[in-house]
Amino acid sequence: GGIAGFNLNTDAIGGYTGLIINSYNAGNITATSDNASSAYAGGITGYNRYVSDNSYGEVKWSYSSGIISASNIYAGGQSYAGGVVGWNETSIKLIESYYLNTSATQVTFNESGINCSSKTSAEIKSYDFASLLNNKNYVGATIWSSVDLNTNAKLTWELNY
Repeated sequence: GGIAGFNLNTDAIGGYTGLIINSYNAGNITATSDNASSAYAGGITGYNRYVSDNSYGEVKWSYSSGIISASNIYAGGQSYAGGVVGWNETSIKLIESYYLNTSATQVTFNESGINCSSKTSAEIKSYDFASLLNNKNYVGATIWSSVDLNTNAKLTWELNY
């Protein structure tokens, strides 16, 4: 994945998760396998794991614009590619995240997530897209900004450097 290959926290005490929040990936992601293990490629994470309510990975308010692909040349081997997550184990842990419509054919394999979808290049560059990500954000701050109609949405802190 563009941010994490495998997303899970197995904190024995509880209260911590593999939370990926307010992130984006602009790079191309390719996963390959030549054995019985599966290949997982996702714009944000390759595999978003869910074990229990105290042990899981989670992706929120993120997007990917890079090209995503996965392949397995092993006979009978599997490959999974998703614009946001290659393989997602539960819908409730993939929330309001997006991918460039020309970069992949689906949000994820398996569980599709909550309010996740593809966006056009013009949409990802728009003020409305940055506003969509900000309005979903629980911290109440302006995390995302739109620079201009030629630039993808950016994290606001990036614009200050």
